[in-house]
Amino acid sequence: MADPMRQSIMEKVCDMPINAKQISAHLNIPVTKLYYHLNMMEEYGLIKVVGTRLVSGILEKQYQSSAYTFLINRSLFDFSKGRSKQA
Repeated sequence: MADPMRQSIMEKVCDMPINAKQISAHLNIPVTKLYYHLNMMEEYGLIKVVGTRLVSGILEKQYQSSAYTFLINRSLFDFSKGRSKQA
């Protein structure tokens, strides 16, 4: 969630189901760039697929946030106290 792109995606999927093409239009970025982030966010349970439909032979997924609230411990991102990024 430290990535600004993922934060922007989360803002779009929190209210209602939305597909990658719609997210791309809202964020003004290529849809192909979104798939990496969407797949990673889905893999880690931040978003979920809530619907699918077949459009011209391609499976279109509708995404939505998997929770209403996420609590993130900010200290995990604090590298100034002698912690390495690997920690």
